[in-house]
Amino acid sequence: MKFLHLVLFSHDAYYDEMYNITREYYRRFPNVKTVYYAMSSVIEGDTVLKGDILYCKGIEGYVPNILDKTITTFRYFENDIPNYDYVIRSNVSTIINFSMLIFEVVKKPSYDWSRNWTSVITSSCLCGLVTISMIIGKPFTLQFAMEAV
Repeated sequence: MKFLHLVLFSHDAYYDEMYNITREYYRRFPNVKTVYYAMSSVIEGDTVLKGDILYCKGIEGYVPNILDKTITTFRYFENDIPNYDYVIRSNVSTIINFSMLIFEVVKKPSYDWSRNWTSVITSSCLCGLVTISMIIGKPFTLQFAMEAV
């Protein structure tokens, strides 16, 4: 089971500290690729990946900047997304207990996590390919299995 974990982030004293704490924690999970994403007005091009931070062209702000950089990040990873079982979008101030999440996902493989994610953890969302396709405006080829009831 593979997770792509996209973490909303911006540079300031508190969030930089959260970044340092969470990045060490998330590195413990070999099946989780964590990438933080933030805005930068000084990069060339639309996006630049530096280590585990994806910089999106622009200036940090709330509306519509958070949505803009999230869409840009999904578009950046659109060719990689089908290689993952789950895509999680969280905030740098949210710490996800991946051990517990993996346990729950394995325990309930047919559960619709994308609709019930808030019951597992707040301020994060678990995105399926259909949701990401709608956000970035490009369809993915979906492969799925039906489970007999």
